[in-house]
Amino acid sequence: RDSHPIWGRRSADPSHTSLSSGSYFGPAPNHFSPCARLLLANGFNTMNITSPSTSSRELQFENGTALGISNRWHRGQYCSIITSAGIVGCGIYDLKTPAEFGQAIAICKGTPAQPLAEPEDLFDSKIVGLTPKAESFGIRLSMTGREAVELMLLAGRQLSATRDAR
Repeated sequence: RDSHPIWGRRSADPSHTSLSSGSYFGPAPNHFSPCARLLLANGFNTMNITSPSTSSRELQFENGTALGISNRWHRGQYCSIITSAGIVGCGIYDLKTPAEFGQAIAICKGTPAQPLAEPEDLFDSKIVGLTPKAESFGIRLSMTGREAVELMLLAGRQLSATRDAR
């Protein structure tokens, strides 16, 4: 089957994978069927998913391309945007351990009523925590996830330039 009766068409991109019957999390929000959009608009909670699933896709920003990831399981989910310099993610990420390893992590926080489930959910969410390395890139509390990703993409370019110069 190429489509699901509720969720819509199956993504043709092999990077959009699922551990259940296939991925229905394509690169654009309008890939959902009209029925699915109606369910989501009326508060359907993805926390009721019973089969684990994962999806990933390239996300375009002014300063480059990042990888967006969503993972879901029964009563849980998390999402992140990965750049070459670090990660902007939801509140599931710990900051203490990445800080010890000098990693750049900035987190946003959802709520039970508005969980952060897809990487695009991070775009307008506010940064509520970050590691010292993320702060060194200019990321600050209360900036948006999109702003933090843009700064990480710039930092990634600078890291690449430094490596190339050696």
